[in-house]
Amino acid sequence: MSSVELKEVVLQLNGNEENASEIILENENGMRAVILSYGAALCEVQVENVAGKKLDVTLGFDKPEDYTRQDNPFFGSTVGRVAGRIQNGRFRIPGRSEEVILSPCDAPFINKTANLHGGPDGFNKRNWTVSGHSADNGSAAVALALTSPNLDQGFPGQLTATVTYTLTPENDLEICFDANSTEDTVCSMTNHAYWNLAGHDKPESMKDHEVKIFSTKYLPTKAGIYTGEVRDVLKGSVHDLTEGKRFEEAAQGMLKEDPEFPHGDAYIAQHTDKVCRPVASLFSPSSGIQMTVSTTEPVIQTYYASILDVKDGKGKMDYPPYSAMCIEPQGYADSVSDPLPSDPVRAAFCEKFGHTLLLKKGEAYKHKTVWPFLFIFLIFLFFFMEREKKKNFLSGILVCYSRTKQSLTEIKNKKEGGGYSAP
Repeated sequence: MSSVELKEVVLQLNGNEENASEIILENENGMRAVILSYGAALCEVQVENVAGKKLDVTLGFDKPEDYTRQDNPFFGSTVGRVAGRIQNGRFRIPGRSEEVILSPCDAPFINKTANLHGGPDGFNKRNWTVSGHSADNGSAAVALALTSPNLDQGFPGQLTATVTYTLTPENDLEICFDANSTEDTVCSMTNHAYWNLAGHDKPESMKDHEVKIFSTKYLPTKAGIYTGEVRDVLKGSVHDLTEGKRFEEAAQGMLKEDPEFPHGDAYIAQHTDKVCRPVASLFSPSSGIQMTVSTTEPVIQTYYASILDVKDGKGKMDYPPYSAMCIEPQGYADSVSDPLPSDPVRAAFCEKFGHTLLLKKGEAYKHKTVWPFLFIFLIFLFFFMEREKKKNFLSGILVCYSRTKQSLTEIKNKKEGGGYSAP
């Protein structure tokens, strides 16, 4: 039976005590997710491995109050109003230019002249309100709401945002972002979970993960800012993750390619129809757990946790660089910036994609991302297969899983609609 449990916690925010909520979602299979109202953050995801042992596959902290730490690198946070970077904090919406607050940061590899993830006091540092929750039909869900006032971090319009987490009977974790504004503004939220499918306490196992991005185009960057080019992913190149690549190989390749900013690539999704479709997958051979990423969003930002360095995480674990991976579906972050007239490439890029971040007064912003979790029970028998054979085997398993899930969904829909009769 699915369940939702709410716990009240007290946090010190801006020098004052403030009530917050910790929400525990559990589906009928025993899969569990923990969400904190501060930052609308995904703090824990417990999934069974092939041996039936539950693993927490997201990095984070043990105590809710630790999520207010200054060195929290957006663990599981909802980021916004705009995920990613806006160069020089200046952007343009029809009829006028706007200026938002820059994000000061002394860490290496960080662009210090940009608005990062909505600014220094973004949505990740707000205490959201639980606006509803439910547990029925094997699912468990919670909705959290936030009102961002006009000119919050410099963004125009009062934005009303909602984030809904749902844990389904199929072991899918869904997150839906909704928003509307009182004025024309920009909006592109995402979740910043750090994934390690071997378990958050196995940093050394991250290197063996296989990461796959279903994309043949990417957006080159300079110091984290889009150059304005759209390039093809060349087969066998550093950017090529279409057939899967070991995490360590992908991350080290990025470090050699761009030692000044080795964070990861921004890939363009194959679809443009705002339908939730698979765009990426992450697989741990040691746990047998695979996570697929499906989304409505046009850009898949990867981050290899290259500057992660957190002490005293969950279970007093230290999280060093490259001990997790972020896969962040979002819009074309810097496409609304105010480009210099002398940069026609960026100007053309902003002209083409800037509208994707625009949220007009009275219109609705919607973004859905789904993380289906799959357990590959036979992985240990095939662990030492040749790479190509292993890929073919896993592809076959995924096809079977996808078709079975689709068939079960069709049967369920027919039952609910009265169009199905049991034999």
